[in-house]
Amino acid sequence: MVFIVIFNVFMFYNLGNILDVTTLAKKSNIIVCLGGGDGARIKKAYSLYENGFSTSNLLVLTGDNRTKKRIELGMDEKRVKYLKKYHFEMKNLVHYKLRGNTRVEMQYIKNFMNKNNFTSAIIVSDTPHSRRIRMLLNLATDNTGNLNFYIVSSEAPWWNTKYYYLNKKAKVFAWRESIKLIKVYVSFGILNKIGLYDIVRTTMMPSYKYVKKRIDRITYFYLKSTS
Repeated sequence: MVFIVIFNVFMFYNLGNILDVTTLAKKSNIIVCLGGGDGARIKKAYSLYENGFSTSNLLVLTGDNRTKKRIELGMDEKRVKYLKKYHFEMKNLVHYKLRGNTRVEMQYIKNFMNKNNFTSAIIVSDTPHSRRIRMLLNLATDNTGNLNFYIVSSEAPWWNTKYYYLNKKAKVFAWRESIKLIKVYVSFGILNKIGLYDIVRTTMMPSYKYVKKRIDRITYFYLKSTS
């Protein structure tokens, strides 16, 4: 019992370090800005681009942060608006607009790199997202070609690796990432290797969607509540 308590306390205070596997940026063929986030990702990606970190002069956006209504009205996504504000050359932008999860984004990036004979990419996302990105690249996507990835922090102001638990948003993000990491490991590190992933996924998907919806609702109200 004492061991369990000590272990839980250790995990709680060190979760930020466990989730953070970001690295320094190195010049790469492309810079990728993942979908989602609160604007810090595109700011960091654009800064790296302006400082010459993309040897192909390409900036890749994945996902689509617009609402359904904004898509129907043909409005630009916030990240695209940000780039246009700074007169970014749109011919150097590649935007993969298909909505999907991080695994879909990672597979698209690998496919895009192989198609264009690229071997390196900087992936910009929020720091606590980095561990799952690395795990998905290693476990849940096709490993074709000799590809190098540098997962770089968006430097979002709400995140502090050492003291993440002092910020409500960071704490929720870390908690959710922990759950998702377990899901990724079980799904692709175990079930997929023994050929049961598709069967279990088909059987459990309705329950998973229900649980995810409830968790989303709980975290939404938690973040909206006063500290």
